[in-house]
Amino acid sequence: MKPIKWIIFIFLGLIAALIIFSSTQPNHLRLQESIIIDAPREILFKKVSDYREWKHWHPWFEADSNLKNIYSEKQQQLGATNEWISETAIIDNGIQKIIDYKEDSLVKNAIVYHNWDDTSYQWFILRDTLENKTHFTWAYQGAKTPFYMNFMNLIMEPLLRKNYKKGVRTLKKHVESLPKAEVKPTPNPRRLEIVTFDSTRVVTILDSCPADQIGKKLTELYTEITIFIEMDDGIEIDGRPMALYHDYSEKKVILEAAIPYKGNSSPSDRIQLKTIAAKKAIKGKHYGDETSEALHFAILDYAAAKKLKVSGSPWEIYQSGLFDDESSEQKIYVYYPVQ
Repeated sequence: MKPIKWIIFIFLGLIAALIIFSSTQPNHLRLQESIIIDAPREILFKKVSDYREWKHWHPWFEADSNLKNIYSEKQQQLGATNEWISETAIIDNGIQKIIDYKEDSLVKNAIVYHNWDDTSYQWFILRDTLENKTHFTWAYQGAKTPFYMNFMNLIMEPLLRKNYKKGVRTLKKHVESLPKAEVKPTPNPRRLEIVTFDSTRVVTILDSCPADQIGKKLTELYTEITIFIEMDDGIEIDGRPMALYHDYSEKKVILEAAIPYKGNSSPSDRIQLKTIAAKKAIKGKHYGDETSEALHFAILDYAAAKKLKVSGSPWEIYQSGLFDDESSEQKIYVYYPVQ
């Protein structure tokens, strides 16, 4: 019996050692692979933000030629989904969803495998290089593992990294082989972005003035709004001043001064409380002492080139300069809602 006892003790000791070692290891598998691709960001962005395009480059489709995919009707936007079913042991079945989306620069997916309760994440990050190419990164963070299973991340990391290396290289080969007409970029010298503007609660006053009096009028309105907020104990300022432009001509501009707030209050006859709903928008940045008029025209041209429809009044957020004594240089963010 003694040899059997020793075998049991050794076996239990090895298990204990493995558990102790495992508890010292990271509880998430993390990795990323990057590559330089000779193509515009917007072409690459379509290849990673539209799940239907993955068949051209993703390693799954080579591992299982019969992979079944169920796509949501709308792609290339927040909430787009892809559920996959594989009959091979190599690919775990699951579903993924786009949970963060910045046009031509970022896609973040949440992944839930059918045989695992927690959520994994992957990112596609795109940025321009000085050589007018795209620096492309594919990153991954696996679901959290129990402490006694952390050692499995060490085993899985080289296997998964092999797929990621293959994926970025296949994507590079695919995109760089496309006809030149297909990879023609949309002109964007001002580096405009398509973003999701978060829902914002604002205190506003609707008014009008001649175009050459906008600065003076906004200063008056912001002073009035600030006094309203300061005299109300239920709310406080929660962001930079904004202006929504509902109609514009040299003789008359219909505008709405707004300051974000938090808390609870009641409107007056002149001062209103409203919520600017979350929406897709083209964002541009203006710096300097000149007006932002040229940026507005650039955004409209960009929207037309991207075949996007302006779907509401534009607004500006004044980050500095226009109403700050300490700085004479303007820093303005301009937004146009689009669909």
